[in-house]
Amino acid sequence: MGKILQNKLLYKIVFIVVGMFTAVPYIQQEYGKFVKVLLVWGLLIVAYDLITDYKHILKDKMVLLLLAFLAFSGFTIGVMRSENFAENIKEWLYMLIFFLVIFRVNGKTREEIKKEIRLIAYTILICTAILSSLCMFTYFMGISDSYKVGRTVIYVGISGGRLWGLYNPNVGASIAIVSIVLSAFAMFTIKRKCIRVLLILNLLVQYSVLILSGSRTIQYGFVICSVVLTFGMLPLVVKKWSGMSVKHVLLRGGIAIVTAGLLLVLFKVSLPALSALPRMQTEVVNAAQEETKASSDKYSTEIGRKDTGADTMGGVLNGRQYLWGAAGKILSEYPVLGVGYENIYQYGVDGITHRYYKNVFRRAGLLNGYLTILCASGILGGIWMLWFFVSLMWKLLKKSGKIRQIQGNEWLIASAFLVLLFLLTELFEARILYVVNVNMVLFWSIAGYARSLTADEKEVAE
Repeated sequence: MGKILQNKLLYKIVFIVVGMFTAVPYIQQEYGKFVKVLLVWGLLIVAYDLITDYKHILKDKMVLLLLAFLAFSGFTIGVMRSENFAENIKEWLYMLIFFLVIFRVNGKTREEIKKEIRLIAYTILICTAILSSLCMFTYFMGISDSYKVGRTVIYVGISGGRLWGLYNPNVGASIAIVSIVLSAFAMFTIKRKCIRVLLILNLLVQYSVLILSGSRTIQYGFVICSVVLTFGMLPLVVKKWSGMSVKHVLLRGGIAIVTAGLLLVLFKVSLPALSALPRMQTEVVNAAQEETKASSDKYSTEIGRKDTGADTMGGVLNGRQYLWGAAGKILSEYPVLGVGYENIYQYGVDGITHRYYKNVFRRAGLLNGYLTILCASGILGGIWMLWFFVSLMWKLLKKSGKIRQIQGNEWLIASAFLVLLFLLTELFEARILYVVNVNMVLFWSIAGYARSLTADEKEVAE
């Protein structure tokens, strides 16, 4: 029993599975309370590590940055203890677990790390295949309905020109893109044809969810990361293009830009093609749609967002500019320590003049991870986390630059790609800190293994 409780890999796998399925609001509402078991389990692992392995923890510079962030964030919570203290402490404890259990990988050889990454990747692929297939099922069935979780309306199937499926479209898109990247790189490591066929089918399902969800943040982030990947990895495919001569840099840069253009065109033409698919369903499916016509008539099943134009209420940023005004108010008044995550709404809401976006702010927060860090933990806390992000990306880019072949480095490349993607999307979302969710679980799991693959053999085994 003790070995099970101290099994970090098992803990990560369980947390990923739980995180995936509790991303569905209905499941979260009904069974989310059981996630607290993971809090207790995680704290037991943390306590054991702090007692038995504190010397290695104190030698790990990346972990020390995270602990410094926690220390100053804890100080902010203490100063603001009269408001939402219990919730802020709970979130602080979860972050402690994510940093020391989910992110920190120690005492393993490089081969052991690669084996763990494969298990984590397969877990993610199986979960995403199930969930995204169900999302596509709601699409093909023409389902468009809703229910409430507290005061929040949750849509099922299609709403507002976007595929919700089982959960928020942005969540669906972020899950899909992780699955796409892992599936693509898994193709390099798997030789069995039947598994390759399943991976290709999964790619098609996930790509469909990505397009139908209409998440610009994920799509544009993927394009930017693909430009970086293409520029960096071309010398591995064409050896004579290696080096940083002007000719080779311009050539690789040109191909990377063409890649971006092709992806944007592909995204554009895929939407109308996918929109036409339901019209090609069998008579059986059409009959099923007739049975649900009463609920379907209540909502539009037309695919294609109409809320992101310059002439819409929220403009091209879809109203984020109003939410960021709340961040400006908090930072102007509490720049050093911040106000604590759970207090952001009450201290920032007066900075929003538009009534509609006050309600959006209550539900969605600031929709910018970096502003959220500064508002919640202040400059004194935020500087350590920003330092961590920069250090992590520097390590990944530096290590990736030394790669001489794709074979054997698939998981390093995939994890570096995903870490960059997550950090880019945090400019328009806030999902990898404070509140436990599927994006937080995925990011810190992947980031931990990515970081471990940048270390030399001696550092990894310590």
